Amino acid sequence: MLLKAADHLSPYQLLVCPDLPAVDGRGVPNGMKYRSFLDATTATTSLANVTWGYISSRGYELLSFLERSVHYWLHLQPDVVDWREQYPFFDPNEVARYMRTGKRVPRNKVPTLDFVYTLAANDNQPYRSGAISVKSKEELKLAATWRRMEREQAFCAQHGWSWRMITEEQMPTSKGRACREVVLWAQYSEIAADADSARLLAALVRKSANGHDSFEDVLSDSALQLGCTLNDAYTFFAVACISKLLFLDLSKFRNIHSPLVLL
Repeated sequence: MLLKAADHLSPYQLLVCPDLPAVDGRGVPNGMKYRSFLDATTATTSLANVTWGYISSRGYELLSFLERSVHYWLHLQPDVVDWREQYPFFDPNEVARYMRTGKRVPRNKVPTLDFVYTLAANDNQPYRSGAISVKSKEELKLAATWRRMEREQAFCAQHGWSWRMITEEQMPTSKGRACREVVLWAQYSEIAADADSARLLAALVRKSANGHDSFEDVLSDSALQLGCTLNDAYTFFAVACISKLLFLDLSKFRNIHSPLVLL
């Protein structure tokens, strides 16, 4: 069945990437229409849950705390307009042969990439994709993990996608917690509907953030100037970060009493 124009895009994506195709070059849906190839219930690690994505307006099937941290981190990355979790990469003909015989398809025949993200198109470049392999330090002790990552890299190279690995070293708990806290300030927001307020607040924050005053002080002052509540200011700040109007130095953020430092 053909998707109607823009049915696959969230209200926010309609603003920032209205021409994002309904499917990628492999025929896998983008945006709101994507469905994870694995359910969170299949996880064997310490976390398995469905977590909301504020850019694509859908639930994400995440299989570990580290994946959850990367999920929130992706909200705050420049040019990222979509990402898909547990993305399937396999030989469809081989899977079809198993299906015809009625046999169970072996898990190793349907490998997945932890995340595939999409970067915004611009005047010089079309939409681009990249993959992220999320691996714990324990997993890296296994030869099978390295063999799988070799297959992932070969697949990405074949399709012209970038590939990177993220472990606890690149995504420590403190950084993941900071990303999650900032993004969740937007949990009651309609991102697209609050875009104008976020743009006004971002301009005020850029003027007053000096690297020394705390989040609470800067946003309290901005709320007064904007004529909104402090809670609304936190919401608009999160929307501004998600909308790439502000870029926060996450290495300096611990809580609302931390200095507000922008990049």
